[in-house]
Amino acid sequence: MRRPVAEVSSGRSLKAVPVQVDATCWCVHHPGTIAAFFQGSIAMRHPLRGLAVLGLAACLWASAGPVLAHDEGVPSIVHMADTDPAMQQAFQRARASLPQFLRLVAKPIAGSDAHAVKVGLRHAGGTEYVWLSELRVQGDRIEGVLDNRPAHLPHKAGQRLTVKAADVVDWLYVDAQGRMQGNFSACALLSQEPPAHAKAFKAQYGLVCDDKKTAS
Repeated sequence: MRRPVAEVSSGRSLKAVPVQVDATCWCVHHPGTIAAFFQGSIAMRHPLRGLAVLGLAACLWASAGPVLAHDEGVPSIVHMADTDPAMQQAFQRARASLPQFLRLVAKPIAGSDAHAVKVGLRHAGGTEYVWLSELRVQGDRIEGVLDNRPAHLPHKAGQRLTVKAADVVDWLYVDAQGRMQGNFSACALLSQEPPAHAKAFKAQYGLVCDDKKTAS
């Protein structure tokens, strides 16, 4: 039986939210179908556009479910291991375009906001992925505010952390047109969703998913 180990929040009503399942697994969550599993929500600290989905890396389940398969009896959840080729490709694309993104952090484009990076932090049981915002870049180090409550780490939401750029597996920001750039891991998840669900999520958050997408 699955049990909730943490909660995901947003500043708006969500239709579908990709979230981390455990150290190596991800899913797309549709609140309307499994809302009974929630015990509460994590209030996001920043009312900026796009920060509603910084809970993407919050752990939701202690999962033993199949990879890239919908949970039995709960067809609205799709799992993906971080070793899955689609997720690995997402990580690679994010890392390849990270230098461009960090230049945008140092000199933001007018009208853009919600710059954030997802990093993998190691603990005794594996690796947990978290989002950091309010970024400062210092050489090969990135300092930011932890935007979700870790399930397996001693850190707390709102705490400032300094991480290595090499630990970044994804990034995102919202451009002046309200489009969410980056967030490659969410795009990988949505590739396994029914087209209508994926389209609705992209439309709700302005998420841009295509093979040519990089920081600009």
